[in-house]
Amino acid sequence: VGYNSFVRQSAVNGVALGANAGATGADSVALGSGSRTYEADTVSIGSGNGRGGPATRRIVNVSDGQAATDAVNKGQLDALAADVQTTTGMVQ
Repeated sequence: VGYNSFVRQSAVNGVALGANAGATGADSVALGSGSRTYEADTVSIGSGNGRGGPATRRIVNVSDGQAATDAVNKGQLDALAADVQTTTGMVQ
């Protein structure tokens, strides 16, 4: 969905959302203008090469991860770094 967006025939169940977004991997999702997926079972929010859209984007307003397969947010990493520094005094 979006101007000049595409889902390749090889991208079975793929989704492309945004102008010039493209999905080439099966079960992949390309989100945002110029985003591209090249591998199966991936979600892309950038192009990876800076052409057609930003090479990277930020994901914002992410809750703390709970399960081992959840994303971790910066707040969780900062808390871990503080704990390690307190324990070892070695994190800069």
